Amino acid sequence: MSRSLPIRVRLTAWYTAILAATFLVLGIVVWIGVRQSIEQTVDADLQSRIERTRAFLMDLKGGPNEIIEELTELAALAAAGTEIRLMDRSGDWLYRSPGTANWRATLSANDGSETIVLEGKKYRLMTATVPIGRIQIGVPLDGYEHLLANFATILLFASPIALFL
Repeated sequence: MSRSLPIRVRLTAWYTAILAATFLVLGIVVWIGVRQSIEQTVDADLQSRIERTRAFLMDLKGGPNEIIEELTELAALAAAGTEIRLMDRSGDWLYRSPGTANWRATLSANDGSETIVLEGKKYRLMTATVPIGRIQIGVPLDGYEHLLANFATILLFASPIALFL
């Protein structure tokens, strides 16, 4: 004769399973929300950099040599890891940061942002049209990926503790 578990134990198991599933879904939704928020923040920062660089390029009165010189100085003052590429209307490179050597040979024909992975490192890139051609600015996502990994680890360990309590 099989003996069934008391209703109290079965209800506790069901409540625990429902709460665990709720924690899992909530954790995934929050993680996705944080990831999208980071992406939007990075895109807003890149858009701001594009606009400042566009205004900077419009103020320059010299030729390609002055543009190259000024962009070299600008890139040196930019936040660590920021990469810049500038292509003229005919498709020739006017300027490329040293860190862009392994990036695609040409710029996308569409304005907008994208994420690429090069040598295991993620970059968020924004490409835009400027008066003299096309510009692309990129930033590494290492710090943000580290933040998301830490957040996922905290969720992974905090959820079972909260479930137990």
